[in-house]
Amino acid sequence: MYAIIAAILIILICILYLPLKIEVSYKETRLTVRAFFAGIPVFKLNPKGKEKDSSPRTPEEKVKKMEKDTLSFGEKIKHFADIFKTTVKLLRKYVSFDNVNLQIDVGTGEAATTAVSTGILWGAVYGLMGIIGSIMYINRHNVQINPVYARPEFSLNAKCIIKSRIAYIIFIAITILIKIKSRKGKEE
Repeated sequence: MYAIIAAILIILICILYLPLKIEVSYKETRLTVRAFFAGIPVFKLNPKGKEKDSSPRTPEEKVKKMEKDTLSFGEKIKHFADIFKTTVKLLRKYVSFDNVNLQIDVGTGEAATTAVSTGILWGAVYGLMGIIGSIMYINRHNVQINPVYARPEFSLNAKCIIKSRIAYIIFIAITILIKIKSRKGKEE
């Protein structure tokens, strides 16, 4: 029993402390993304580049190609929306923000523009907090936007705690990867 727990702890420590390296290369209209975990390749993305001789010659071929590309783009949008919906659902369920503290000091040197800038920031910050709050649970938050009338200034201090469990993060990542892989399987 203790051996299993020790093995799990060693694996978790290795996962947390071993280096993750991502290589992105672009050569002759070809993009390649590779990921290495502790020097071991774990992911490779090599999208198909455009072929030079496959351009349509007649107007009918051009129309058919455009229809095909439009349908393909629509399918990609549907798949992205499905992945985004799944991600938001999982984040809402397993991740939360705690103690979100945000302090912004803003000043333009003139009282009128400082007041307007402060009001715009209040609207933008609470609009963003509303969007984030609709995706993930925010336990406590403290937002302070202070006008500085005497001089031009902009300073931002932000701090928050994101709460989740490592098992949930792994579960979310695996679920999203399965969704992405299922799409690739349908394409081929």
